[in-house]
Amino acid sequence: MERVKFECERSGAMIPDDRKAEELLSLARFLEKENLAPILDDGKISGNAATTASRGILITKSGRDENSHSIEDIVYLTRFDEQKWKAKYYSMDDSIHPSSDAPLHYLVLKMATDRAGWKDLPLYSIHGHALSTEEDAKKLNLPISLTKTEFSTREDYQALLSLLAEYPYPEYKTWIRRGHGFVTVGATLEETISEAEKLVKAASV
Repeated sequence: MERVKFECERSGAMIPDDRKAEELLSLARFLEKENLAPILDDGKISGNAATTASRGILITKSGRDENSHSIEDIVYLTRFDEQKWKAKYYSMDDSIHPSSDAPLHYLVLKMATDRAGWKDLPLYSIHGHALSTEEDAKKLNLPISLTKTEFSTREDYQALLSLLAEYPYPEYKTWIRRGHGFVTVGATLEETISEAEKLVKAASV
């Protein structure tokens, strides 16, 4: 399974700020605990999380093992170029790449004021592999992308961008990627988890 479909340029090794890194790992653990990050055909965990950093975002790596939550696996994404479809980042090893959903996390955390017309930007984002259908969107009263697109592609990015522009933050904090799952953002770690917990509870009713 090819997960990452953008060009990767590693700038070197860097260990991220411990506090922010621990917050990111807590989001990753939350996704697994709530069964929002199932194991895919390649044996790796789906679902990913990100948080802002001084020059970019911290994001979970591509192809995580179940119950593997190491600071050294976190990627420091300093730039994502949507024109060149290219990520620039730091990671502790050449084999560690940013999540395949890095373009989407970078968009909601760094670029949505310019690209989607948002007035403010959140500080945290998670993507869970659940709640991906028209029925889910209607039940939860959430916006959903019009078409199903292949993850990690320009088409997928544009589909979410259109959704974010029509349903901006902070009036909306969750959007459904048709056939892929949901994206939830928040101004704080606690708010992000709380918003996602509301979805899990509502979907189980």
